[in-house]
Formats: sequence, structure tokens, C-alpha cells
Amino acid sequence: MAPELKKFLTLCCPHPQLTCWFILADDGPVRVDFQAADHRRAVLTLRQWGAMVNDGNREADSAAARLLRQRLACYLAGESRCFFADPPPSPFLAAGSAFQQRVWRQIAAIPYGETRSYGEISRTLGDRNLARAVGGACGANPCPLLIPCHRVVGKNSLGGFTGGIEIKKLLLTIEG
Repeated sequence: MAPELKKFLTLCCPHPQLTCWFILADDGPVRVDFQAADHRRAVLTLRQWGAMVNDGNREADSAAARLLRQRLACYLAGESRCFFADPPPSPFLAAGSAFQQRVWRQIAAIPYGETRSYGEISRTLGDRNLARAVGGACGANPCPLLIPCHRVVGKNSLGGFTGGIEIKKLLLTIEG
């Protein structure tokens, strides 16, 4: 299941372009959501796993919250090519299937400003018939922005995105 669970903080980061909800460990974000309802479900899951979760909006001046807000603003302004280079271990990523984790590692390796198709990733994984399964793993990614699944596109379209196609377009536009 999940790695050692500790204390987590929740944080809503409203931004003119995009509002994100984060779950943070002491060393950085472990989950990103674009919808409040998804964030609430993630918090409940952590609590079911036995973790302690506090509302970070009450601790908005914490170093972790300030750093996260700064990095998000720089990323969305196109001033930073990396949101978080090495995100901390996430219990949400650890809870993914072995296949999902393989896909997420491939996605994490896609450079800023580049895209890969679902088919390209499936071929990298050794089976060109896994494109749909790669799409499913992208949809299950609990850490968009950290694992940049917006960089995975369809052969003839943008494909889908958990946060919605408009957010995917925005992120791809920011990255050029």
C-alpha cells in the first residue's frame, strides 16, 4: 500500500489562470487536484490510510506553502520549466498498480515543452497495443504537474485530461 504515512497539509492555490488543490508533506507536494471534490476524496483516502491531515490554508505562511505558491506562479507565468524536479514520495503514487507506476515514470521523463503520444509511450513500454491502457494510467495520475500527463496526447487529438481539456490546453500553451 502506501509508504510510511506522516502529517500532511492541504492547500488551495487560487491563481488567475488555474486553481489547484495540493496535499503537501514536509518536503513538498504529494498530490495535485484541479477540482475541490477530487481533493476532498483524496484527503478522506489519506485519513483512511491513517494519516494526519491539516488544513494548510490556516498555515498559509508556512515555508512549504510559500514555496509551493511561488513555484506555481512561476510555472504558470512561463518563468520556470520545472514545477518540482524531485517531488517527495507520494502515498498516492505508491498506491498505483505496477503498470501505472511504469507509465508515470515514462511521463515524468517527458521534457518540458515536448509531448509524446499514448502510442509512443506504449511502444516504449514494449507493447504498441497498450495505448488505451496508457490513457487510463494518465487519467489515474494523482499528481498532474508533478507527473506531467498533460504532455501525453492522442495521435490525432489532444486526448483527455483529468482536469479537463481547457486546463490541458493551458498547460501545453504555457510550455510552448
